[in-house]
Amino acid sequence: NYAKKTGLPYVLIPLDPNNPNKSMDANDYVNAGFDLSKLIQSNLPKRLIVSLNEALACRKKSSFFIKNWLPKNAMMTLYGPSGCGKTFLALDWLLHMSSGLEEWQGCKVKKSTVLYLCGEGKYGMLKRVKGWMEYHNISDTGRFFLMDTPLNLSDPLELNTLITAIEQDNIKPDIICIDTFYRYFVGDENKAVDTKPFFESMSKLMNLYDGLSI
Repeated sequence: NYAKKTGLPYVLIPLDPNNPNKSMDANDYVNAGFDLSKLIQSNLPKRLIVSLNEALACRKKSSFFIKNWLPKNAMMTLYGPSGCGKTFLALDWLLHMSSGLEEWQGCKVKKSTVLYLCGEGKYGMLKRVKGWMEYHNISDTGRFFLMDTPLNLSDPLELNTLITAIEQDNIKPDIICIDTFYRYFVGDENKAVDTKPFFESMSKLMNLYDGLSI
């Protein structure tokens, strides 16, 4: 009744189709074998054009895994010359996130599930992690997962290999770190025809896992 009074669209869980006289809540609906996510999908056609005022009114506040550094639902590149410490910095960020440390350099950290695609230097990377754990006096890195098999993520079949591995282990990552780009990409990074399939694959991953950053 209150939903109707707003004049806005609303969702009402239907009566039990096997017993029309019985009402259902969300839990009953799922236990009856129905997909709750489909129930809340809008039947309204998607508008392709909106006014700037509407866009501003619907603008969401930015949210972060590490305040001001790693936003949610974002695709990012950590860029710098060889040997400048990119992996060192990335691991520090990711381990703070998975281990549940509350701050990184004074910036608030959200505890998260991390998937690290380590295309090269696995043993050196593990040595760094061990040193990091000793430095921070931490014995448990939390939900930090590692994959050391290089894949061509521009290829839909190899992307599906990654997705299948994620699903099999029920990981549901918050952030995926690809290190290095060259071990998971085939082609010329300066040609759009080569990079387009890779970024389409990244978009597919982000659509699969809500809030995922890469």
